Amino acid sequence: MNIEKKVFQFIDQYTLIEEGDRVLLSLSAGKDSMALVHLLLLYKNKCDFTIGIFHLNHKTRGEDSNEDERHVVQLAKHYNIPLYAHSYNFTKLHKEKGSFEDRARTIRYELLHKISHVHAYNKIAVAHNKDDSIETVLLRLFNGTGLWGMRGIDVKYKNIIRPLLCVSKDEIYSYLNKKKILWREDRSNKENIAQRNFLRNEIIPQIINQFPNFNNSLENFQKHAYDTSILLNDLIQNQYGTLYEIKEEEVILKSYKYDTNIEVFKIILLKSARESFGVLLTIPILKEIVKKYFSIKNTVVLYTQNAIEIKKIQLQRKSHISITAQATKTLGRETKEWHYTLAAGDLPRDMYIAEIDIYITMRIISQNEFKAIFNKKDTDKVYITMPEKVSLLSIRNRKNGDHINLTAGRKKIKAIFIEKKLDNDIKNCVPLLIIDSQIAAVMPGLKFNLSNRVAKDFMVHNNSKYILEVSNRSNT
Repeated sequence: MNIEKKVFQFIDQYTLIEEGDRVLLSLSAGKDSMALVHLLLLYKNKCDFTIGIFHLNHKTRGEDSNEDERHVVQLAKHYNIPLYAHSYNFTKLHKEKGSFEDRARTIRYELLHKISHVHAYNKIAVAHNKDDSIETVLLRLFNGTGLWGMRGIDVKYKNIIRPLLCVSKDEIYSYLNKKKILWREDRSNKENIAQRNFLRNEIIPQIINQFPNFNNSLENFQKHAYDTSILLNDLIQNQYGTLYEIKEEEVILKSYKYDTNIEVFKIILLKSARESFGVLLTIPILKEIVKKYFSIKNTVVLYTQNAIEIKKIQLQRKSHISITAQATKTLGRETKEWHYTLAAGDLPRDMYIAEIDIYITMRIISQNEFKAIFNKKDTDKVYITMPEKVSLLSIRNRKNGDHINLTAGRKKIKAIFIEKKLDNDIKNCVPLLIIDSQIAAVMPGLKFNLSNRVAKDFMVHNNSKYILEVSNRSNT
């Protein structure tokens, strides 16, 4: 069976895509991503749905990262697909404690969910393949996992879908070469610093050399683990009834019903954390939670990590477990300096400013459109005259010595902020628009209900040929 037929049948089998869906594709420039977008473009011939593309420039590989972005930009333009390209300086995560891969993944998914919400995409497609699922099972096994962890990567989880989980990396390479589809190799994948790379490059090849049927055997084991977990879930639910309740953003487990059976207790805890928050608790963590749960305290924090908090609480004098999402700081909102740059030729452009949690759109409009939509009261929109010859545009926060040339003369940004009586935290959250090294606008209105200031050389007038609109789309 060829890869196209296999993927299409897989999509239909699990109802991954339906008529009228709006699907946001998370793409790098690698082999899996390029296969995903081309296969889904073909699938559109049999199912009417909409595609958008998300790309995140990780800034970890210098010019290679920029080339990856350009590759995706060209693809989106060629097929006329809406593109949401973003940059985040992931190099600073290497300096922090914990898993770089886990934190980077969290940031990526936060951006994906934000964009899908703002632009009304009801599904997010990621390009995991069959080999990725096998690697995930082994990583979980080596780091400590139970039955639920041996199920591998889910075909779908909430609004996340994985249409390529039915095909191997070798099938993907063969397909791309046959169709002459270009992709970019990430050279860092050959480095064995990350656990997954070490597993992929060193361990699995040696296993396959000794056990040629390894991939098929592990795939069958994953299916067995999945079926067994479903059976266990049904049996437990039949005996104990409702296992947990969801109240707004809190999950409540009626642990007093089953805490005399440790194994059932752990299975229900695993299930609730995984299904409600996408967090897979390891065996060592489960042991620690159980130990704390049976302490003499009526209320105690059992676990705080992976963006969730698990607590033992008392409701109506009975023991319960509460699981809540923690407020995450992964998007760098504590960072004092931030800077986003794009080429003028990349307009229109959507951009998520992670540090201040706003989503902006930058586009060129005509004089007639400007006259039709301009409203002085709209502080969440800024209009400037765009010079005909522009190389780079930037959105950043303030720096020492910044100034803007206003009609009344040159003025320091610091002085403007003092006039508006802004505290230091707010000052660092005000976006500035930079056009080829000149501050064209101070834009507090994009984040706060404050008036914006435009430099005199960039103010819109009747002879403005190109007008740049910068608007906050976070609440649309």
